[in-house]
Amino acid sequence: MSRVFAPDLVLRRDGAPIIVVEAKSLPIAAEFRNAVRLQMQAYAEQTGSPWSLLIDPERALLFRWLDTEKPYAEIPSREIVVAGGMADAPVVGERVLVGCAERWLRKLPDLPDFLRRYPGLVDLARALGSGNELEDERHYG
Repeated sequence: MSRVFAPDLVLRRDGAPIIVVEAKSLPIAAEFRNAVRLQMQAYAEQTGSPWSLLIDPERALLFRWLDTEKPYAEIPSREIVVAGGMADAPVVGERVLVGCAERWLRKLPDLPDFLRRYPGLVDLARALGSGNELEDERHYG
């Protein structure tokens, strides 16, 4: 995959993509939302990933397949940062968000509180399975 046009993170199982993650260090301004959604759609299509997660310091949007018009789930980013073990991070930028999102995704099947609060995550948790079996492909920084 080209580093010029690649998501920050791809999680795979047995070589097959499960989810692409793209982090933005600043909240996405309204005038850029459509462009970023198209970017997420392109990443999902390029990798063949059934899931994509867009996370900025305010919120995380989970999309399924190529449908980026309406998020499958919307989660406050702070919850993912806390679940990712960085609750005390003084600055939450792209690297922290990607790292926390990866740790959170690996643990998601074992986080029943998240799955109760956000029922849309159940299908993703099933797809992720055991986080120990996931391979990561990083493209940031």
